[in-house]
Amino acid sequence: MAECICNNCAEKRSSKKIKREILEMTQLLQKNPNDSEALKKRGIGNYYRGRINKAIVDLKKASKLNSKNSEIFCYLGLVYSNTKNFDFAISNFSIAVELDSQNRDLYLKRGNMYIVNRNFNEAIADFTTAIKLNPAAKDGFLHRAIGYYNAGEKELSKADFRNILQLDPNDAGAKNALENFETAWHFQEW
Repeated sequence: MAECICNNCAEKRSSKKIKREILEMTQLLQKNPNDSEALKKRGIGNYYRGRINKAIVDLKKASKLNSKNSEIFCYLGLVYSNTKNFDFAISNFSIAVELDSQNRDLYLKRGNMYIVNRNFNEAIADFTTAIKLNPAAKDGFLHRAIGYYNAGEKELSKADFRNILQLDPNDAGAKNALENFETAWHFQEW
């Protein structure tokens, strides 16, 4: 199962290491411009360096050369979300989900894009799938609580905060959300 590197703390990689990897991938691409793995890695490196246009070019080319790699489409989704092109982000996350339907992080990412686009039912469905894939992870319940809240389903939102507390009775965020439900929400208008 392919996984977005972003879930493996890629942000902790040093800028120097990312620059070196981009250079190495560029050298490989000079020898073989159709190396989808090198294009993917250079695109990801450019994404983390903030070179969004370069990342898009590399990742789009990589996706044409290797249309079965969910990680490429995951990063295209991240890049497009960074440019606020949420429809393209959703489209690419959807391809990634089709390719890797057991990767719960893809559902969370696509669900977040649905929330931004105010497609709350689609977001809730994705968060529910993420929860089914790993019912012991609190983040699925948190994301779904946000989706429910924005969809006007406040009781279901509260229920998910209670689910978080069942998993972790000391979760201060969930406790605070339940204790101050109406006033604790600062993301009511996403």
